[in-house]
Amino acid sequence: MLGFTTLRCHNQYLQEHSINVALLSMTLGNRVGYTKVELTDLGLAALFPNVEKCAIALDILNKPCKFSADDWEILHTLPTQDVLMLVTLRGIGHVPLHMAGVSFEHHMNYDLF
Repeated sequence: MLGFTTLRCHNQYLQEHSINVALLSMTLGNRVGYTKVELTDLGLAALFPNVEKCAIALDILNKPCKFSADDWEILHTLPTQDVLMLVTLRGIGHVPLHMAGVSFEHHMNYDLF
């Protein structure tokens, strides 16, 4: 949870977005019949894909114009950085594979960037 507190300090919108995504995911999971354990994993997986943005400067995250090539180079590291931060926060033995997958794939487009 410390990583999540860091997210709020860095950017309150991202924290609120993360909470909304987690709640919506758990609501949908409940609707299709997930168990409580599955809902917990789903909620956590949905909660953390924006934590790594704490490492990105706010002037890049809040840029009002198009990103430069240098900005995109930084932003393209987000999927990997997200999984690394999740492993750092929870420990390698405590990150379910599907949670790491959600974190990694959250920022990827069809072209894998």
